[in-house]
Amino acid sequence: MAHIVDMHQLTKDPEPLLLDGPSTPSSPERKLTPFELGRYLDYSSEMLSMISKTAAIREICVIRVLFLEWTVSREKGHPDDTDGAASSFSSD
Repeated sequence: MAHIVDMHQLTKDPEPLLLDGPSTPSSPERKLTPFELGRYLDYSSEMLSMISKTAAIREICVIRVLFLEWTVSREKGHPDDTDGAASSFSSD
């Protein structure tokens, strides 16, 4: 998801608004006003932050699940069953 947000920012570079340099034939058409561009980049930054926080929370949940499975496995008398605990959970 972060890659998709990042791809949409390729044509949203604020530098041409600041430097007012000449456009090239391959330059993308700039449809946003400076205010709209600033707002868009703020929202994109917030979205990337939310995506990274969600990924971190997911990783914490994965670690907790694996730890709980390992703990249950040890309580059942299988102290070295780390493969069994890890194989029951598939990471994307």
